[in-house]
Amino acid sequence: SLHDALPIFNTSWRINAISDGQRRRCQLLECLAEEKDVYILDEITTDLDLYAREGLLRFLREETEQKGATVFYATHIFDHLAEWATHVLFFSQARIARCCRMEELQEYHALLANGTRCPLYSLMCDWVFREYDAPGTLDALSDAEPVQPPQGPALQTNNLTYSYVPGGRPQLDSVSFSFPHGSRILVVGANGAGKSTLLSILGGKRMIPRGFATVLGKDAFNDPAVSRDVMYCGDWWRTNFFMNLTVAELLGDVCNTARCQHLVDVLQVNLAWKINEISDGQRRRCQLLELLATPRPLYLMDEITSDLDLFSREGLLRFMRTECEVRGATIFYCTHIFDHLEGWASHLLHMSDAKVVRYCKMDEVEEYAQLIAQGDSTPLYSLVRRWIYDEYGASAQMPWRKLNDSLDGRIPNLGLAGPFQTVCGA
Repeated sequence: SLHDALPIFNTSWRINAISDGQRRRCQLLECLAEEKDVYILDEITTDLDLYAREGLLRFLREETEQKGATVFYATHIFDHLAEWATHVLFFSQARIARCCRMEELQEYHALLANGTRCPLYSLMCDWVFREYDAPGTLDALSDAEPVQPPQGPALQTNNLTYSYVPGGRPQLDSVSFSFPHGSRILVVGANGAGKSTLLSILGGKRMIPRGFATVLGKDAFNDPAVSRDVMYCGDWWRTNFFMNLTVAELLGDVCNTARCQHLVDVLQVNLAWKINEISDGQRRRCQLLELLATPRPLYLMDEITSDLDLFSREGLLRFMRTECEVRGATIFYCTHIFDHLEGWASHLLHMSDAKVVRYCKMDEVEEYAQLIAQGDSTPLYSLVRRWIYDEYGASAQMPWRKLNDSLDGRIPNLGLAGPFQTVCGA
C-alpha cells in the first residue's frame, strides 16, 4: 500500500542513481514500512511532487481512519492540507496558541466562504506574521546596479539531450526553449522529469558540448566567465566545514550592505551563528543569504523555500520578484510548493519524461485562466496537479526512471561537472 502511495515504482533503483525526490520516497518507504500506532512526522513531503505528496497523505489518513493510528505532522506546506487534517495545533513563543478541530477553526471557514485564495495558507500567514516585526521595505534593491542585458534571450537551449553515461537513458531529451531577460520562470513537473538536471546544466555544473545551452548570451559550460553573473542554488550545505566560521566571517564586508541587512531580516539569520553548530534549516537560510547578498543578473533556484517558515518564504519571494521588476534580473525557479504562488511567475516551463511539454507566458496558459474564472481557490496547484496526475496515469506501467541493476553514473549533491557526455543534441 505504501509502495503504491509514494510511488517507488522500481525496486532496482540505486540510491546514488536517482533524484532527490525519488531518494526521499525511498527513505519514507523504509521509515513507514513498519506499522505504528503513532506517527510523529516533521516536514516529510519536502522534495516530493504533488502525486507522491497526496499519495503519502492519503496513506496516513487511511492509517488513522482504518487502523486508529494517530499522526502528528509538523509542516510549512499547506497546499490542500485543510481537507486532510482533523485537528490543528498552532505554537507561538513556545506556547500553544490554538488547538481545535478543523471544523471549529472559524477563521479558516470565514476565509473559505469569502473565496480567499489558499485560505489555510492565508490564515497561517496571518498568525505567523504576528510573531515578527513588519517586513521591511525593498528600498535596498533600488540602489543596486540594474541588469544590462546582452542581446538575445537570457536562457536558451537548442535540442539539448543529456544522460549521465554515454548510451544511457537520457535525463534530458531534445530540450529546446527560450526565455527573455527579466522573466520569472516557474519550472514544474513530476519527480524524475529532468528539472534538477537541467538546472545544473544551465548553472555550468555539467559538461556539455558547445552550442546546446546558452546563459546570458554565453555558453553555459564552455564560457567560464558567465559564472560571475549566475547565482546557482541547487546543492545545499549538508556537511561540516573544516573551519567553523560565523555567518559574518563567511560573508565579510557584504554584511554591511543594505541589501544584506534586508535579507538578514527576511531570513531571520543571526550573523553570529557558527555554521557547524546550527540546524539544517538554519544552515539553508545562511546559504540563501550568502548566495543572494551579492546581486546577479540570473538566479537558478531549486526548491529554495522548503525549510522556510511562511514569513521567510513570503519575504524571499517578494524579494526575488522585486529583483526582476526593479533590476531586470531573471529567475529560473523549480518547485513543488505552490502555496500562494499565483501571480508570482511571468513564464512557465512544464517538463515531463525528460522533455519539454510547453514553455510560454503564464497569461497564455488557457487552463489556468479557466480555473481562475471558475473561482478555484488554488488555481496554480490545481493546474499542475492535473498535469502530473495525467503523466502518472499515462506512464504507470512504464516508469520514467526505469533502471537496471547498474548505476547510471550520477554522483549526487557534489556540485561538480558531470562526466563528459558524448551523446548531446541531435
